[in-house]
Amino acid sequence: MVDASYSMDVAIRTATILASLLTAVCSAKLNFFHTGMFLPAFTPKTIDDVLTLALTTKAHGLTANAAGLVSYYDNKEIIKTFIMVTDEIENTDVHTADGTPTRFFNLFMKYRSEVYPAKLVFISFLDNQHDQGQMYTEFLNANVPDVIQVS
Repeated sequence: MVDASYSMDVAIRTATILASLLTAVCSAKLNFFHTGMFLPAFTPKTIDDVLTLALTTKAHGLTANAAGLVSYYDNKEIIKTFIMVTDEIENTDVHTADGTPTRFFNLFMKYRSEVYPAKLVFISFLDNQHDQGQMYTEFLNANVPDVIQVS
């Protein structure tokens, strides 16, 4: 899941590199989000693919991190580990299939209890690389296991 909101061009470039590596070694999926989720034009498999996708996928809009998760929740699709590349600044809600407005923390906790007890890795682009992001901190404060942050 990649934050493609207005300020996150660097997340797009980073995630396309990671996705190409992960799709080469496992069945990783790549999606982008801003106020909604969208799939890449193609899955990067070569260096040229990575560069093309990184340079052609544009960041814009507000940030609804839950948008990257909502389809997996609604479809009850099992994902064992989510990797989210983001600045951890979520500023708008998304709606699940039943119309419930939600943000990432609440939706991820529902996903873990109703679908699969997934792990979560934040690859965080923060103003100070030694800080804990606001979203990661929310998981820490709730003592949620299997959530880590790399910044």
